[in-house]
Amino acid sequence: MILVVLGLVALSYYPIVVTIYGPAMFDQNISPVKEVAAIFVVSSFHVLVSCFFEYCFTRRCKSTDDADSSV
Repeated sequence: MILVVLGLVALSYYPIVVTIYGPAMFDQNISPVKEVAAIFVVSSFHVLVSCFFEYCFTRRCKSTDDADSSV
């Protein structure tokens, strides 16, 4: 299930962030509301990816620590 979520985020990252909202953050001719929305969307993607990696590494370290403590 985790790989499915990661796959969906990875597949949607380029078309949404890189091509649409990334350039909108730096466009001078865009309204401030759309600029704030672009910053929110880009930030949300990065927070989601950060949470995923934190979950994976915390889970991996915890399972490794549990295996070592039982010896």
